[in-house]
Amino acid sequence: GGYFVESVINNNRIKKAITSISLSNLGSDSVEKMVSSCLGFDSQSVCHLAKLIAHKTQGNPFHVLEFLESIKRERFLSISGDSLIIDMESIQTEMMISDSLAQLLSQKVQRINKQMQKILKVASLIGYRFPENLVIDVTSKLLAEGDCNFTLSDNLQMQLKKAVDERFLERIHDGYQFSHDKIQATFQLLMDTKEKGRIHQIIGCQFLSSPNKNYKYQAAFHLNRAWESEEESLNDTVDYYIEMARINFEASKYCEERSAFVDSVSFLKRGLEFLNENENEKWSINFDLAFEMTESLAKMEFVVGNLDACKITNREVLFRAKSAEKEINSLALEIEVGIACRDLDGKTSKKVLKELDIHIPRVVTPWLLFRKLRKVRKIIDKKTDEEILNIPISTDSKISTGTRLLNLVCGNSWVRKKVILGAYATVLAAEASVKDGLSPFSSLAICQMSLVEEMLGNSDRAYRLAELSLKLIEKFPCKGDGCVVHVNATLLSMYRKNILQDCLTQIPKKLDDAFEVGDAIHVGYSVSLFIFFRFSISEHLQLLEGYIRGIHRELSFFGGSFSLMCIQPTMQMVLNLRNELEDSDDLIILTGEAMNDEDFLKQCVEEDAYLIMRLICMMFICLIFGRYKEAEEAGCELLRTNHPLVAKTYAATPINFIFGLVMYKRYDVTKERRYIRRARKCKKFLVREEASGNLNARLLSSVLKAEELSLKSSDVLDIRKAYDAAIEILATENMPLYEAIANEYAARIFIKHGYSTEARQYFDRAKDLYKNKWGATAVYKYLVDSGDFDEI
Repeated sequence: GGYFVESVINNNRIKKAITSISLSNLGSDSVEKMVSSCLGFDSQSVCHLAKLIAHKTQGNPFHVLEFLESIKRERFLSISGDSLIIDMESIQTEMMISDSLAQLLSQKVQRINKQMQKILKVASLIGYRFPENLVIDVTSKLLAEGDCNFTLSDNLQMQLKKAVDERFLERIHDGYQFSHDKIQATFQLLMDTKEKGRIHQIIGCQFLSSPNKNYKYQAAFHLNRAWESEEESLNDTVDYYIEMARINFEASKYCEERSAFVDSVSFLKRGLEFLNENENEKWSINFDLAFEMTESLAKMEFVVGNLDACKITNREVLFRAKSAEKEINSLALEIEVGIACRDLDGKTSKKVLKELDIHIPRVVTPWLLFRKLRKVRKIIDKKTDEEILNIPISTDSKISTGTRLLNLVCGNSWVRKKVILGAYATVLAAEASVKDGLSPFSSLAICQMSLVEEMLGNSDRAYRLAELSLKLIEKFPCKGDGCVVHVNATLLSMYRKNILQDCLTQIPKKLDDAFEVGDAIHVGYSVSLFIFFRFSISEHLQLLEGYIRGIHRELSFFGGSFSLMCIQPTMQMVLNLRNELEDSDDLIILTGEAMNDEDFLKQCVEEDAYLIMRLICMMFICLIFGRYKEAEEAGCELLRTNHPLVAKTYAATPINFIFGLVMYKRYDVTKERRYIRRARKCKKFLVREEASGNLNARLLSSVLKAEELSLKSSDVLDIRKAYDAAIEILATENMPLYEAIANEYAARIFIKHGYSTEARQYFDRAKDLYKNKWGATAVYKYLVDSGDFDEI
C-alpha cells in the first residue's frame, strides 16, 4: 500500500492531472452535525457544545476532531450510559483555540487600532484571565498620565468587546481571558522594559488599594516586577524597603495558606532582600520583621524539602532568638529536620525536652516502659471518652510543644527501630495530654499509643484509643497530625469491624490534609500506607496506576527523591503486572525505570521507607509469577527488619497471608518441614486476628486453611469444599486479587489429582479475574504461556 501511494505521488503524469482543492471552514450547522455524528447523540444534545467548538476552532474540521479528543482526555466530556455529561464552563475557560488560529491572530496584532493595543498590553501583564474593571482602571490611569495621544473619553469597554469580536479575547463569567497564550505573549513583546515596569507598578498599586485580602499576592507580584524593571530605584527610603518587605511577607502567608509553598519561599526571600537593600542590614532596619520572616522562611524551606537551606536559616533564627519560647520553636524545627535527614542525634531532642521539664531516661528498658504504661492506663481507664474529650485545653505553650516533640521523638525512634524508646515517648505524650491538658497534638499522641497497645496484643484498648483519637482530631483540627491520625486510626478501628474495602471511602477525604500542610514526613507515611492498602484490597490496577501517577505529581514539590521513595516500588510492580513482557525475568525486577531515576534508587535501597515497600512488593510479585524461591528470600529479609509495620499492626494481615502462601509452596516443592512450620505460624497469626474480630484475617485465613488441607489430605471433595468456601467469601467481599489466587491454586491442585474438568473451571475463573476484574494482563499471559495448564 505504501509503495503504491509513493509511486502515484512521484508520477509526473498524475501530478499534472491533480487539481488543488481549497476547503473552506465549516459553518456552525456543519460543525453541529459533525459533533453529533462523532458522539452519537442528536443535534439538540450537542448544540451548545458545537457552537463553542466552532468558535474555538473556526470551523476547521481537523481541529474539531482534535478538540473533541482533547476535552475527552481532560474529562470535560464523558458519556455515562445514555447521558452526555459536558462541563461547559471548564471547556470555555480551560481549553484554548487551536495553535494555527492563534498564529494567524498573532500576526494581526500590529494592525489593530492603538486604543485596543493599549488595553490588551495592560491585560497581558495582568494575566491570562483578568477582571474587566481592573484592566479599565489601569489603562485609564496610563492614559491620564498623558504619555499617549488618547483621551479618557475613549470607550475602553467598547475596545474589549471589539477584541472579543476580533477573537483576541473570550468572555468568561468574571471578566475576560485571552483566546490563546500565544496571543497574550505577542502583546507582551510589544512593550519595552520601562513600559512594562510602569504598568506593573500601577497594577500592583491597584491591587494593594483593594480591601480584598486575596489580592496581597498579586500586589506583591506586580510591585516586585516593577522594581526589577526599573534601572534606577523608584524609592530609596528605608520606609519604602520596609513596606515592600511587609507586602512580600503578606503574600508569602497567602501562598502558605493555599499550599503554594514554593511561591511562599520566593516571596520571603524577596522580602528579606528588600530589608538588605542599599547596604542596609536587615536586623538593624527592622529586627522584629526580619526575625519573623526568617523564622517563616526556615519553616517553608523545610516544607518544600530544601533541608540544607532550612538548617542554615534556622541556625540564624536560633542565634537571634530573644525569648526561650522562640528558641524552643527553633530547636523543635531542628528536630524535624534531623528526622527528615536521618541524622537526628539524641542530644538535640533531649536538650529541647529538658527545657520543657520532660526527662527521658538515658536508657529506656522494657521494665521502665511497662511501669509508665500501667500508670497511664490507670488514668485513661478511670475516665470515659466524654471526660477525656472535656479535659481543658492547656494554655501553657510548653505542654503543647512538649507533646509535639514527644510525637516526633516517637516517630524518629520507630524509624530507627528503637521501638522501646519510641513507645516510651508515646506514653509520655499521652500522659501529658490526659494529665496536663489537651493540645492540638494530643490526637496523634493517643493514636500512637493505640498502636503501642495493638503491638502488645491489647486489641480492645487499642480500638478504644483509635476511636478516641479520631474524636480528638475532630475537636482540635491539626492538618499534618490529622492526616496520620486518620490513616492510622481509621484503618485500625475499621478493620476491627469491616473489611479494608470500606477504608477507601474514609481515608481519601483526610489524606489531602498532608498535602495542604506540606509536611514531608506526614505525606510520605500516609501515602505509602494508603497505596499499600489500595493494592491490598484488589483495586483495579489501571485505577491504581492513575492514582499513583497523580500522587507522584502532587509529591513533586517535595523533590523527586522523596516521591520515588514513597511510591516507586508499588508503581513498578503495578506496571510489571499490567505489561506483557516477553522475558519472564523482567516481571520480577523492581528497578527505578517507572519513575525515571534508577540511579537514585540504587543508592537508597537501605532506607527503611523504601526498603520495606520494596520487599513487600518483591515478595508478592514473585509469588504471583511462581518464583517461590525469590519470594522466600524477600519475605525472610522483610521479617529480619523487625519493622513495626510487619510485626503486629493491621498491615501484618496481608503480609502474613502472602508469606504463608510462599511457605506452603516452598514446602510443596522441597518437602522440608521448616517451611510448613513457618506457614503455620502465619496461619496462626491470621486465626488469632480472626478471633479478635478482624474480618480481613477471616477472608485470608480461609485460603491458607484450604492450601494446608490440600498438602496433607488426599480427599479431593474436602479440598474442593475448602477452596469453594474461601472463593465464595472472597467473591462476596469483592476481593478479586485473592479470589484469583484461590482459583489458580485450586486449578493446580485438581490438575495434580487428575481432575481436568474441575481444573478447567477454576483456571478459566482465575484468568478472568486476573485480566478483567484486577487488570493484571501480564499474569494472564504468564498463566497461558507457562505450560502448567496445557493438559486441560
